[in-house]
Amino acid sequence: MPEIQNLLNELDARVRSKDERHFYNTELKMKMKITGNIYLVLYIIVAITAELTTLMSKERVLLYPAWFPFDWRSSTTKYLLAHLYQIIGISTILTQNYANETTPGLLLCLLAGHIKLLAIRVAKTSHNCENQQENELELLSCVKDQKKIYR
Repeated sequence: MPEIQNLLNELDARVRSKDERHFYNTELKMKMKITGNIYLVLYIIVAITAELTTLMSKERVLLYPAWFPFDWRSSTTKYLLAHLYQIIGISTILTQNYANETTPGLLLCLLAGHIKLLAIRVAKTSHNCENQQENELELLSCVKDQKKIYR
């Protein structure tokens, strides 16, 4: 992850022109936000559904079968303690899964965005015919960016 972060920081530093900044700050960030929010909504639905199954049960049930060093059926306090313990546990698991499952999707979204930004840069170099040496340097920078994207 630190290597990926360093590569992304280098690619982010290359976002300079007005067109590139506009794409990066509006379209790319919006797509990443939507992707993250889709995952978040799905996880919230899972959490609510799990909780509703226990709340709508006719008798006291836990989210999942578990052993406790006390009889959780004997009192409301013990039941609530066991239930709270399981809610904390399942919330922790859902949070870990959310982080693990959104990272690859968001990285692919970011990678696709940097490929688009690279295409914008390459297109600009072919239109700028005033300074051939400057064009060649920019094209070399684009090739280096492409290698970073491949890595």
